[in-house]
Order: sequence, then structure tokens, then C-alpha cells
Amino acid sequence: MKALQRPRIRLSDAPSARPKVPKSRQRRNISTSTSKVTVGIRKEDPGRLWERRCPVTPDAVHDLVRDGVQVLIQPCERRVWSNEEFVKAGAEIHPTLEPANIVIGIKETPLSELDRLKSPVNGRERTHVMFSHTAKGQPYNMPLLSRFVAGDGQSAQTSKLLPRLVDYELLTGADGKRVVGFGWFAGAAGLVEGLTASALDFLSLGVSSPFL
Repeated sequence: MKALQRPRIRLSDAPSARPKVPKSRQRRNISTSTSKVTVGIRKEDPGRLWERRCPVTPDAVHDLVRDGVQVLIQPCERRVWSNEEFVKAGAEIHPTLEPANIVIGIKETPLSELDRLKSPVNGRERTHVMFSHTAKGQPYNMPLLSRFVAGDGQSAQTSKLLPRLVDYELLTGADGKRVVGFGWFAGAAGLVEGLTASALDFLSLGVSSPFL
């Protein structure tokens, strides 16, 4: 049987020297020739002493920097990855993240910090990404939500200068299901914490339980 051979195509015969890549497989370069996007990874609320989570890994930082994005990171000694790991991946240490167009965190940004990071950057509205805990109208976080919503009497021009809020809780796929959420281990940890808290309450009433 005669082996099949692929036809040889000379570059001069091809319509283009570079193969055409389907749009679905093309990598978008976030940076532009006129302005560079700057992403800031903030440290979590200092009052949350137990918080070690981080929304972006050093590997993801490496990919962002490779694609032309400047990445700033607030120094934090409690974070699960060290400052040095992020610097090695291409991030720059910055104490305030004020030059960042996009500020990414896990939990709510403290209001004092948010007020400092509301103004536009190079004419662009600033974007904050977090679990804001405002989607259900939680009363305790309405002051936070108000930083992103135009109030009565504010002009349209003023409204354009307000920062944008992206809440992980509201990110959904084509099927309508959330694409960012807590995993099984988060649920298990919450269950243990709930049982422990209940046991302490019972203990304060003089009732023992097997959950301590």
C-alpha cells in the first residue's frame, strides 16, 4: 500500500506566511499601545488575622506580566504565598496600590482603604474585584456599596468617575451557574466552626456537648 504523503506547500504559494489562528484560540493581549493595564493584589483586612488566602497565584502573575500587564502587590506576611514568590513571578511591591486600574482581593475592602482607591486612574474608572457581600442587601455592607452607586443629585459626569464593583458571587457561566464559589473544604470547615460555636454557647449555659 502506498503511504499517504502530506502535500508540500511553499511559503510563496501560501496566502500568508503565518497560519491563521481561530478567534477562539487567540490570546488577547490586555495591554495597548497607549496605556498599560495595572492590576493590584491587595492584602486582606488587617483585622482578619487568620486570613491567608490570595485571589491570584504567582503562576497567574507570571502569565499576566508575560501578556503585558503590570502587577502590583501589597506586602503581607500572612499570605499563603510569600512576597518574594510574587516578585520572582514579575510583580512589584507597592504599599498602597494607588496606580492600579484593577484592585483584586478576597473579602470586603475596608472603607478607609476603599475611599483612597476610588478615583479614576489615567482617565479610566477604577475596578474593584471582591466578595462584597452586598448582593442580598446585607445592611452592614450598604456603606461599602454606596461607594460604587451614584447618589441623588450627582451628575452623569460624576457618575462616570465612580469605581466599578465586580462581585465574585455574581459571576455566572452560560448555564447561569456561579463560576466562583467555595469548595467542599470551605463547607466542612464552616460546619466544624458552627458546631464549635454552638457548643460554646451551650457550655456558657452549663450544658455539655461532644463538640468541644
